[in-house]
Amino acid sequence: MRYRFPVPALLVLILTLPGCVSNGADPASLQTAPELTGANATTTYPEVARLVTAIAARSPIAHESKLGESFEHRPIPMLVIADPLITTPAQAHDSGKLVVYCFGGIHSGEACGKEALLQLARDVTLHPDKPDNRALLDNLVLLIVPLYNPDGDTRRAPGNRPGQIGPVDGMGQRANAQGLDLNRDHVKLESPEARAQVDLLNTWDPGVIIDTHTTDGSYHRMALTYAPPLNPSADEQLIAFERDAFLPEVERRMRDRHHLETFAYGNFNKDKTAWTTYSANPMFGGPYRGLRNRMSILSEAYAYSTFAQRIAATEAFVRECLQLTAERRHAIERLEQAADATPQSEIGIRHDYAPPSQRRAIPGWVETLSDSDHMVPTGAPRGYEVDVIDRFFATKSVPRPSAYLIPPQLAPIVDQLRSHGIRVDPIAQTMDPHVEIDQIKAIEPASRPFQGHRMLTIETDRTVGVRTVGPGWWRAPTDQPLGTLLVYLMEPESGGGLAVWNFFDPWIKIDGQWPVLREIN
Repeated sequence: MRYRFPVPALLVLILTLPGCVSNGADPASLQTAPELTGANATTTYPEVARLVTAIAARSPIAHESKLGESFEHRPIPMLVIADPLITTPAQAHDSGKLVVYCFGGIHSGEACGKEALLQLARDVTLHPDKPDNRALLDNLVLLIVPLYNPDGDTRRAPGNRPGQIGPVDGMGQRANAQGLDLNRDHVKLESPEARAQVDLLNTWDPGVIIDTHTTDGSYHRMALTYAPPLNPSADEQLIAFERDAFLPEVERRMRDRHHLETFAYGNFNKDKTAWTTYSANPMFGGPYRGLRNRMSILSEAYAYSTFAQRIAATEAFVRECLQLTAERRHAIERLEQAADATPQSEIGIRHDYAPPSQRRAIPGWVETLSDSDHMVPTGAPRGYEVDVIDRFFATKSVPRPSAYLIPPQLAPIVDQLRSHGIRVDPIAQTMDPHVEIDQIKAIEPASRPFQGHRMLTIETDRTVGVRTVGPGWWRAPTDQPLGTLLVYLMEPESGGGLAVWNFFDPWIKIDGQWPVLREIN
């Protein structure tokens, strides 16, 4: 994940995190590029595909599959790891085990997750009876996608991630072949990669998703930072379990077992008094998956560690997350089933940062002004007591309607909802429901385009009435597992829904009526 911070290459001299890439024990044919080159190179897309094929061929508990295809029609390799062997979503559901989906390379220049997942998959499949691996296989079905963005990976250059410490032979670019940031495409689904991933969420229904990145933000002395889903409109108990119990335990295990410091994702403010997380907007994968009532874990290895250290930290973090998931899978399943079955009555659709949740000492560095007028570390360690701003609150909420009633001309909206896995039913006969109707007061486009869109902020007034609807219309009920996501996508004033991304543009104007009706009891 990239943010706007200076990234001097001199930081290669100042980090001494433990850990290195393993090598030697496994056959050379299953080794990754970092293992073969002393971490000077990252594994190419063809090599990833070959390794996935070779691991599946070598192990009776690994099945080679694919997530889908990229924009340039490259298959996205996937390993399904289970004992006994599982090859289909139906078999996974019947197994009684929890499905966990781990992926890397959504930003292909952030290559440590790709390598860590390949190494982990190799170890679990070649050594299934090691106690830790057996615990995973007895409880979980693993879906491993090492390289989510193969097109970006083929566009390699050493300068694709300025300031990142290695790999010196270069790495892929951030965007896919369309020029889209795939970690901003979870609502609009404009890339084949994002559509393929949502298909996986709909069919395999993983209860835990682990998304591996590299961050190049503030300078600190932690090997890795992490985040749960941040949108507070997700199920409150599920968020609290992940944020307050699960991830702190992973942090403790990383310190005790691997001697690596980790903490909740954030960046320092200018005067080092606050540590602030990223956005709750569901264009990002974590908030989006939270709105689907599933645990999602963001892993951000530290760009200013060496490439070898980033791989080691990511592999250790993913493994600890998997081990804890195996131990607590029944609690996770209960929480997610309850979230699916219990619709919220009020749903936040716009959010802002909440007051600090705690004070925390963040291990950083003494910094000085560089020749390029940026603050850079001196190499002398220093801790900073900061306010941790890692939560959000709703600045605007709406009561959950019974359903959204969608007129015939909005067939593209219906298609988009169904792409997310949301149930939308055709209306078979004429009816006269009580509805809420939005009158559009203001439509404000953003000052600059973003990801090919001029994003909108819409304000409305709402009135109550009776309307006649019938054949040709659709009804999207909110009492379905993805009901919260449905509300977030469909509300005109939502801060990250379909209206923001211009999906409704052909049918809206100031002083006009919002075309979708909110059915109320």
